[in-house]
Amino acid sequence: MRWAPLCFLLLFSLVQAQKVFPLDEVKLQGVTDAMVDDYANVYLYKNQNFSWTKYDNQGKEIGRLMLTQPFQIQEVQNPLTIPMFSKNAQKIQLVDGYLTEIQMVDLSFNFGNITNAYIEDLQQVWLLDEANHRLLQYFYRDNKVINSFPVSFSFSGIQAMMVYQQKILLMRDQSFEVYDFYNRLLYQQPISNGKKIQRENDVFYLLCQHEIIQVDDFFGKSKSIFQDLDAEILAKNSNSIFVIKENKIYIYPFK
Repeated sequence: MRWAPLCFLLLFSLVQAQKVFPLDEVKLQGVTDAMVDDYANVYLYKNQNFSWTKYDNQGKEIGRLMLTQPFQIQEVQNPLTIPMFSKNAQKIQLVDGYLTEIQMVDLSFNFGNITNAYIEDLQQVWLLDEANHRLLQYFYRDNKVINSFPVSFSFSGIQAMMVYQQKILLMRDQSFEVYDFYNRLLYQQPISNGKKIQRENDVFYLLCQHEIIQVDDFFGKSKSIFQDLDAEILAKNSNSIFVIKENKIYIYPFK
C-alpha cells in the first residue's frame, strides 16, 4: 500500500506538466506505432502503407522509409543506426538517422520461420526459430550461427523479445516473462496489451497500450509509472513519456 500515494503523486505531477508535441494532426491520422529517441525525435508508423516517418522535436520531417512489407523498429537508443525486423519478409534491416538503408539481411536463405529477433549490435542477432523451436545466436556479419539453445516455451503471441545477461525476456499480450537458457521461468508479470520492452541500464520498462510498468534489476520489484486509459499509443525516452491520443502527441516529463 505504500506505493499507492507515491504512484498517485507521480501520475498527478505528470498530468499537470503535460505539453503537446508540435505536429499537424493530419500527420497522426492512421498511425499504428511510435518510437521516440533521447533527442525527442518521433518515429511514426502507418500500417496502411508500411511507412516509417521521422520528425524532429519541432515537428519537421527529417526522414521517411516506404516499405513493401511491415517492419518493426526495435529501438532508437542509437538514432544513427536503427535496427528493424520483419516477420513477414524474414529480414533484418539497419537504417541511419534519415531512415536510409544501411544494410539488409535476408534470413530466409538460412532459416525456416523466424518469429522474433533481437538485434544486439552491429554484428549479432538473437533469433527465435519456430521451425526447430530454438533460440539462435547468429553473427550476420559472418553468416554464422555460433550458439543454438532448445526452448520449451510457447512461441504464440510474443510481441517483443530481448536477450540480456543470459536471460530471455518475452513480451506477450497479457504477460511479461523471463527465462534462463535452461528454460526455467525466472519471473512473470501480468500485463494488459503488451507492446514493447525497453531497457535503461538494469531497469526495464514494459510498454503496454495504456500503461508503462517499471521492472527493476534482477526482476525483484515492479511498479506502474504511468497510466492513461485513453491512450492509443505510448512511447518513452529516458526523460519523457509520449502519449498519442485524439490525433495529438502529449509529452509528460519523467524522472
